[in-house]
Amino acid sequence: MPEHAQQAVLGSKASENTKIHALYNHYYHEKSIPDIARIYARRPETIRNWIRQSQQTGPVSRGIAGAGRQPTAEQRLWIREYFLDSPFSCLDEARAAFKSKWNKSISASHVWIILNDCGMQWKAAVEQRAIHLKETEIIRFASEINSLSWTLYNIAFVGEASYDKQGMFRRRGYALKGNELVVRGEDYDRRPQLSTLTFLGCDGTLDTFAADGSFDRDTYADNCRQFALEPRRVMQYPGFYSIWIFDYAPEHQTAELVMNLRGLGIIPLFFPANYPFFNPMEVFFGLLEKRLRKDYSEGKVNAENLMLLVATALTHYRNYDFRPTFRQCGFVHAGGFDPSVSCESNAKEMGFH
Repeated sequence: MPEHAQQAVLGSKASENTKIHALYNHYYHEKSIPDIARIYARRPETIRNWIRQSQQTGPVSRGIAGAGRQPTAEQRLWIREYFLDSPFSCLDEARAAFKSKWNKSISASHVWIILNDCGMQWKAAVEQRAIHLKETEIIRFASEINSLSWTLYNIAFVGEASYDKQGMFRRRGYALKGNELVVRGEDYDRRPQLSTLTFLGCDGTLDTFAADGSFDRDTYADNCRQFALEPRRVMQYPGFYSIWIFDYAPEHQTAELVMNLRGLGIIPLFFPANYPFFNPMEVFFGLLEKRLRKDYSEGKVNAENLMLLVATALTHYRNYDFRPTFRQCGFVHAGGFDPSVSCESNAKEMGFH
């Protein structure tokens, strides 16, 4: 036998096909074990092991390492849900929790592979924040608004936002693989910001006031009074847009502003603190920011035409159906605010766990 052929036969493990032929010679040709060992260049003890294995278990192929120990679909889903609930867990902590739950061992590398298969990656935390939620505030707001007679056309949401070029820059772009995306230019310097005060109804934005920099308390109150005196848009309670809902900012709860609005037939209400998922205005600001990033042309916007860019984006939502958004935030039907709808549907989407 040539040397290379001898090494190929003697230096490798027998395949399943070789074992089947050896068993065929033993059972059907009635050859002795020494003869079979000589034919296949194996020791007699090896042939006896093949025969014994076929008599005990049937198959003669070698067992696959790890066979029968692979996580099931339910266990893989459990690992995914574990990291969704505890995103800062280490792989070793997940492995220990998996063993405690399923009484089965798993390696940290296997946990990492399962996470990648589920589309999850290790990322730095974008934001960490402390939130103090009070059920009494939710009950207070629900009791106040449900004690009034209202429809979706009675309520208007009031929101203030600030814009500058830094918030409009696109955060992602295309670059060659292995290269970082670095952009430099004069357009990235700081410029004065623009602030807007927007009134939102179920059929879109009702009116918007703008100011350079930030609104002071007097300007804010004057703009609210100016919108309240528009006879074609705002009526006294229980007319159209006669219930105004503000956020919980202290400057919006001044006694002077509340008394002036009540004197004009407007009923002001205030959202509970730290519950933005009750406020359709937060959804509107998210849509507006996404549109501004799409329409913004780097290097072509300055302090003079920044207002034009914001006004153009606001015009898109002048006649926009926000009724589905109102319902998702808990304003489900006329005269009925249900906070459980918003807490279940929007909390995680807005980053609250």
